[in-house]
Amino acid sequence: MLSHGDGSGGEVPTKPTHHPRRVTESSRSDFGYLSPGLLLTLGGDRTGALTGVGGELSYMYFAHRDAVGVGLFTQAQYYSGGAGRYAGGIQFGNMLGLELGYAYRQASSGLPAVPGVHVASFLSFGYVVMSLRASAPLDSGAEDAVGMEAAFTLALKRPFVAHGIDGRRPWLRGMFGGG
Repeated sequence: MLSHGDGSGGEVPTKPTHHPRRVTESSRSDFGYLSPGLLLTLGGDRTGALTGVGGELSYMYFAHRDAVGVGLFTQAQYYSGGAGRYAGGIQFGNMLGLELGYAYRQASSGLPAVPGVHVASFLSFGYVVMSLRASAPLDSGAEDAVGMEAAFTLALKRPFVAHGIDGRRPWLRGMFGGG
């Protein structure tokens, strides 16, 4: 508390003259990316090789420029053999990261539908994201027929700043998660 003399020899308390810092868009340090993209897959399971093409949409939130990002992802792909594969879940990381979620591959060519756990690690260069992923079936019938799926994916993505101001260092801008 500040004070000043009032002529009576005593001190009279006064309020500080400064104002508390107001949070504005330019003073925020948190930011987030929304990234749509093309997703290409080369992998396989017990039935043989699989190739896929589709899309991915991810969102990553960063509390500040040095923070590990946390976010969500969703994927939709068409596999060779006519099956659709869909996945969604959480992701965290920066240039390197992990995804954990639920995957579902449609029944096709006499094979059962495969609900499973999606686990992936990724390396992101902003517009190009490489990933190794595995999907473990949650259903014993699918496990017997198809087994675990393993795949390499390549995503070509376009990151957009969804909120905040991109606080990354210039050489890191655009390098974030989402495989």
